[in-house]
Order: sequence, then structure tokens, then C-alpha cells
Amino acid sequence: MAIDTKQAVSIALKHVAELFSEAGPSDLMLEEIDTTKDGRAWLVTVSFIREADRRLGLSALGVDFVKRQYKVVKVDKTAGGVLAIKMRSKVTPQDVE
Repeated sequence: MAIDTKQAVSIALKHVAELFSEAGPSDLMLEEIDTTKDGRAWLVTVSFIREADRRLGLSALGVDFVKRQYKVVKVDKTAGGVLAIKMRSKVTPQDVE
């Protein structure tokens, strides 16, 4: 059974939350979704805020500016397995192919 976009997003968000749990990811968001050139996998870009980064913000001054982390999650369209997770700031989705 093929994995559709909603399933791919759910798989990607779940894996990012679990794998980066020590960083305390919050405010997970879907940013974009694409397919690999060969059409065999989904490329799901998700973002989150690390709680460690939030604590380093300027919240004492009333400013809550923190940098979002971006990850591209490659999800196999057939089996639904996560094939790769890469930093979005260093790669384009095509680099994950």
C-alpha cells in the first residue's frame, strides 16, 4: 500500500519529535512536501524550536526570538520507513535524494 502525503507528514513529524526529544522540540510545523526525482520517496520539511534555544532567547526583555530548526525527512512511499533526516539549512530537498 502506498503512503499518501498525510501519512508521510505524520511519519515525519513523529520521527523528528522522537529523535530530537532530548532537545525538547516544540511548535513542530510542516513547512513543505515534495517527492524525490525518481518518485520513490516523500521529502517532508518540518521545523521546530528547541527548548534549549528558547531559554537562551531574550525573554527577560520581553523578546522571544529564537531560531527554528529545519529538517528534511525522506519517507519511503511504499513502506513508510524513514530513509534519511537532514538539516534543511545545509541542504536543499534535492540533496536528500
